[in-house]
Amino acid sequence: MPVDFDIVCNSSCDLKEAEIKSNNITVVPFSVTLDGETYLKDGIDITRPDFYRRLREEQVYPKTSVPSTYQYVTAFKNILEKDKNVLCICISSKLSSSYQVALNARAILKPDFSNREIYVYDSLQVSIPEGYLSLKALQLKQSGHDIETILHNLDQIKEKSGLFISIDNLNYLEKGGRISKLKYISAGLLNLKPVLHFKNGEIKNFATVRGTHKAHETIINGLLDAINNNISSYEFFGVHADCEDKLNLMLKQLQSRIPIRPINNYELSVTVGAHSGPTPIGLAYAYNPKI
Repeated sequence: MPVDFDIVCNSSCDLKEAEIKSNNITVVPFSVTLDGETYLKDGIDITRPDFYRRLREEQVYPKTSVPSTYQYVTAFKNILEKDKNVLCICISSKLSSSYQVALNARAILKPDFSNREIYVYDSLQVSIPEGYLSLKALQLKQSGHDIETILHNLDQIKEKSGLFISIDNLNYLEKGGRISKLKYISAGLLNLKPVLHFKNGEIKNFATVRGTHKAHETIINGLLDAINNNISSYEFFGVHADCEDKLNLMLKQLQSRIPIRPINNYELSVTVGAHSGPTPIGLAYAYNPKI
């Protein structure tokens, strides 16, 4: 039978504030250190525009920290005390320990709320493919589906969803230890741009190309290959970090190649942008199963 639940997710899901509020979603934020001293919660102590402005103006290199067990306990308890269940959809466990922290919080609360359920779900995604799972779960709930059907559909979605993204400024990848100093210097000298693919919970280097136009072309080709040109079975999203104009240029390239409905753009959260820096753009694809 249908189970009433509220959604808890991470700030890495990149949903818009209006989507979060209208769907009564609780966001458990990551924290970011900008100057070695300032400890800021994503979306609470610092907004996306302020974050990217500081990256540009101050040339600081941020570090992120996972939510604490206390943060998850507080978020879960607020829902459980309303006699509702919890569905917590976490950033990929292959990218962060947030999923394990949420499991720890569930174990702490379960004895006091034995009549309620706390479902902790590993999205194996990041950014809007992660956020899409929350929106889809709520849509399925509103359609009257039980939790087993909802989780089964989330499994299908996450296995067939992903994100291609091009990184312009490699400083942040190098400072975060994602690429070597030698690769960083070489890429800068040759105007090389890595195109990354987030899929099955991991980040992989899909291609390294020369120049912005080639990067856009590679993202579009990668997306079409990933969905096997099955456009009708997918939702598509644009992602960027303080560079929506540049993203829109790539979307025009995409729309000149395939008949596609208008695409919603999402700005990368502080959590994700701390690793990419300003100016990355990308395309996300999310499987939309027919139910």
